[in-house]
Amino acid sequence: MSDEIIKIGSNENEQVVCSKCKKEIFVKDGFTFLENNETIYLCSECNNQTEKEFISETENSNYFGAISLGLLAGVIAGVAWYLITTITERQIGYISIGVGFIIGYGVLFGSGKKRGFNLQIISAVITLITLLCSEYFIALHFIRKYFLSNKTEFPNYDGHFFFLSPFNEDIVNSIFSPIGVLIWCIGIYFAFSMTKSRAKNNQ
Repeated sequence: MSDEIIKIGSNENEQVVCSKCKKEIFVKDGFTFLENNETIYLCSECNNQTEKEFISETENSNYFGAISLGLLAGVIAGVAWYLITTITERQIGYISIGVGFIIGYGVLFGSGKKRGFNLQIISAVITLITLLCSEYFIALHFIRKYFLSNKTEFPNYDGHFFFLSPFNEDIVNSIFSPIGVLIWCIGIYFAFSMTKSRAKNNQ
């Protein structure tokens, strides 16, 4: 739910119905919000109760559950990211949004449907780790493919799997491309937003 908005030209003496308790109130006596492009009216009692509920969402978070389910979501999202990229041989940027959403939801549900800045940081860090690991293995895949397609240059390579240092020049250049960094930022932003507090004093 967004912050309170002022409706220019609205009739303050207009009677509306509180969206929660269904009590009739005057616009001037209530609170008006915009949610999913729909105007929501709350009486002062329901507004206070809603704010208390939002504040309670930031308390007693299950951090172990948040990290555990967030990491599990990261593994699932990372494998999906790897498979889609290696099969299509394309970096599909909007998939990073899905990665962020999956991890954000994992942290949200693992924490007991809690929200707050600490959970936002957890979501963002797990997403960053997921994208880094996925990009590393994606880079290895295409390096192996390059070796196989250039037998004259690499005659002794038989297609076996291998690891390279994360600081290898080819790995670094592949991971830290401008488009790669942009993709990370999109995914991390969405993960960070998923567990943002809805309480006004915690915005």
